[in-house]
Amino acid sequence: MFNNTNKYFPSHLDLREYGDGKWELLADYIFNDTVEGRIVVPKGFVSDLYSIPRPLRFIVSKVQNSNGPAVVHDWLYCSKYFGESGRRKADKVLQRAMKLHWSPVKFKDRSKIMLGLRIGGWYSYHYIHKHGPTTLQELRRHH
Repeated sequence: MFNNTNKYFPSHLDLREYGDGKWELLADYIFNDTVEGRIVVPKGFVSDLYSIPRPLRFIVSKVQNSNGPAVVHDWLYCSKYFGESGRRKADKVLQRAMKLHWSPVKFKDRSKIMLGLRIGGWYSYHYIHKHGPTTLQELRRHH
């Protein structure tokens, strides 16, 4: 059996597809960040993983084994984990998480993802995640 954990990501990423590009977390997911410490994404959180615009989705196939950092990043955005002005901090956590994951994202792919965040992350942080559902129950209420 393949061990898809390490000291930074000690738990398995257990997701169930909900549909419409959304995934429900079936168990708490932990990232031990070297700067911010232990970050726990709670069971029931709904993520869209890497929110990559359609023209850039060719990147996704290269990072499929590295969805854990995307779930952590989505949680940091949705929960405003670092406060209203914590977007940059959340983006830095993602950058470290992509390097420290048991299946690290290659430098050139990390760079493209981070560029996309610089371009579109502001809107997502301040508008989409301000009012969007973060759990399956909330998502069901919105449909």
